[in-house]
Order: sequence, then structure tokens, then C-alpha cells
Amino acid sequence: MVKIVLFNLGVEVAIWTVGILVLTSSAFDWKKILNPPAISVILGLFLQALGGKEIFPLFLWETLSMIAYCSIPIALLAIGAGFYDLLTGYRPSSNFG
Repeated sequence: MVKIVLFNLGVEVAIWTVGILVLTSSAFDWKKILNPPAISVILGLFLQALGGKEIFPLFLWETLSMIAYCSIPIALLAIGAGFYDLLTGYRPSSNFG
């Protein structure tokens, strides 16, 4: 399971670094590599190497577990809110339909 999550996060890091660099600038800037997905993957690997679950109290893991269970519904709500903002004032063209 850890390898699957690490792979998915690695893909996210690639999208948020290389993809954003390609879309926004012509020059490579090392400062843009340190973005939230990259920092979270590095921090997660570091904590896993230190012992992971054994170094944190149980209540912290329970809290993180509850937040993780809510992450997909919260992400879907955030995506829907983004679409709502984008579609405010939208009218289809006269050729539509």
C-alpha cells in the first residue's frame, strides 16, 4: 500500500513541478520545485524512515486517520466550488444546440 501511495504522490509531484514549470515559465527555477506536494512527500518519507507510527502518540494517528477519511469528499466539494466560480455568468454561444 505504501508503494502505491508513494507512486501516486510522485506523479502529483511531477505534475506540480514539471507541468507548472512548462506552463508558466521558460526558465528553470529551483525555488519552484519546493511546492506543497513535493514537501509533503519528502516529509512523509523522512517520517517513515524515522519509525513512522511508533514515534507519534495514538491520538495524533487517530486524528490524521479521520482527516484522511474526509479528504475525498472535501476534495470533491472544493472541485465543485471551483467549477461554480468558473461558470458564474457563463452563457453558451448562439451556435450551441
